[in-house]
Amino acid sequence: MGGNDQSHHLNTALSCNDDFAARGFVADCGPTGGVAISRGGHARGVWHYTNGSFYWTPAGNSAPVARVRSVRETVEHTMNYIATA
Repeated sequence: MGGNDQSHHLNTALSCNDDFAARGFVADCGPTGGVAISRGGHARGVWHYTNGSFYWTPAGNSAPVARVRSVRETVEHTMNYIATA
């Protein structure tokens, strides 16, 4: 399964998460195949899938700060990250 397929699965999982939506967050598949996370029109970061893992790069960073292996772990990490936002 390619990165774009994984990104699609992640986008769907986040978009269907009631808590994610209730907090005003939006997930969109970006032009590079990543999943961009935003709130109120402001970028929060992007998940990219490569070499069997998802990598989280917060907005304003030039390099990823987290790595997880599954869509489930990615959703959990996203929810923990935005809980502190």
